[in-house]
Amino acid sequence: GYKPGRTDGYFSKDAQNALKAFQKKEHLKESGNYDQESYYHLLSAYVYAVGTKSYDPIYSKALSMLK
Repeated sequence: GYKPGRTDGYFSKDAQNALKAFQKKEHLKESGNYDQESYYHLLSAYVYAVGTKSYDPIYSKALSMLK
């Protein structure tokens, strides 16, 4: 994942660098600015992760124990 640093709503330099890394991975302009295009890509990535359940290590471990 990405390391945004603070999680109190302050958009720090760490958060900007994490966003730049995400933008690079998604082939977006690496501005570090939270723009509309970045928003849609972040939202899409989140929805995909939540929908696959593969992001949850506890769920994955439980599933492997049931097999």
